[in-house]
Amino acid sequence: MNLLAYDIRNLTDARYFAARGAGYITFNAKGQTGELSVHAMTAMAEWIAGPGLLLVAPNAEKATELLGQVPFTGLILPSENLSLVNPFLHMECFAEINCKDESHLEGLLEEAAEIDSFELDGILLNLQKIGTITDNIGMMINGLASKIPVYADISGDFHQIGAVLHKCPQLGLVLHGAEEEKGRT
Repeated sequence: MNLLAYDIRNLTDARYFAARGAGYITFNAKGQTGELSVHAMTAMAEWIAGPGLLLVAPNAEKATELLGQVPFTGLILPSENLSLVNPFLHMECFAEINCKDESHLEGLLEEAAEIDSFELDGILLNLQKIGTITDNIGMMINGLASKIPVYADISGDFHQIGAVLHKCPQLGLVLHGAEEEKGRT
């Protein structure tokens, strides 16, 4: 299974996900959960071998500002639809799509079915607001995932996540880091 470690904020998580075989580790520059400093991103990047390093940026301007400072292999930019064209052709570019509800997801997937080639290297579908994946949506996700890598950010317990992955076996999975616990004194 393809894994993408999202919004990694400490070296412990970065090294853990790298050792677990994550294909990508992301650092967040969006500011919603507190933007990581360039120093923190660079320090963690020095200790990670194997996975690609992706910058999660709020826009192309912020990405351009940070790309030369940390050895990123690519980036994730927000997109409301799949029409985002890779503005950084020299590196991997992913679109992050926050699915509002089932009909929004279905509309995106119908749009994707009509696109023959993507100028994106992957898609991160935030499915946190989607309760269940119907058989029809599962087929559409599988069709999209056969064209381009798709990673799903799914809420729920192992049973719920397992049900989605059973319907959509080509999906990669987004895993989140956590706050680092400090040792007891």
